[in-house]
Amino acid sequence: MGIFSLHGTFFSYSAVAVIMLVHSFFTMPETKGKSLVKVQKEFDDVVAVATSIAVASGVAGEPEPEDERMLSDKEDAVTA
Repeated sequence: MGIFSLHGTFFSYSAVAVIMLVHSFFTMPETKGKSLVKVQKEFDDVVAVATSIAVASGVAGEPEPEDERMLSDKEDAVTA
């Protein structure tokens, strides 16, 4: 029962916080000096890749036609 003491609780929290700090440092893209449009495009590209991986692996189904239309409208707005 020693790990669930007050000290164990704070140690567990600090360990998770450090792990998440390192994870965020290596996985979050740098946005300093970039416009909002460029940052949005980077995140949209990541979502598109994740969606195509999910569809290819069978985790998610193919996008519905109206979803594709909304995505193309969004891309047109970003490029304009």
